[in-house]
Amino acid sequence: MPRGLKTFEKVMEEAKKVMAEHNLSLDEVEQNTGVEQDFIRILFDPTTRTSENISKIFEFLKIRLFTQNLLFTPYNVLSRGNIYRISRVIHPKCTMFYDRKTDTFYKFKYKLKTQTHSEVYTDIIKNEMRQCVYQHILNK
Repeated sequence: MPRGLKTFEKVMEEAKKVMAEHNLSLDEVEQNTGVEQDFIRILFDPTTRTSENISKIFEFLKIRLFTQNLLFTPYNVLSRGNIYRISRVIHPKCTMFYDRKTDTFYKFKYKLKTQTHSEVYTDIIKNEMRQCVYQHILNK
């Protein structure tokens, strides 16, 4: 296969890697893409050999894939002086603020008021946002 072109199986491996790097769940992928979790599970499951079979079909039909890895960031950090605004840009979308002077986080809220999530899931998102802002500060 020519350089730069990949099989469907290799593309799915890249997708798995991106999901793992950003700690994305199948539920979050479903919410943001509309693709059902069961289908995603089938594609990523190595025991079903689905991606391998799709690769073989593409190879037979002479269809080749080329991928380009773009920067994927589930969080956006904006700073104005000592105040940082952390926004989650994938569903469930939410925001939280951080005051660097007092080292406190405050005003966590989901973008849509109709969204309700468990307290545990909300705490996980808050912790990810905290890690994101601390990483942002360290990289400055």
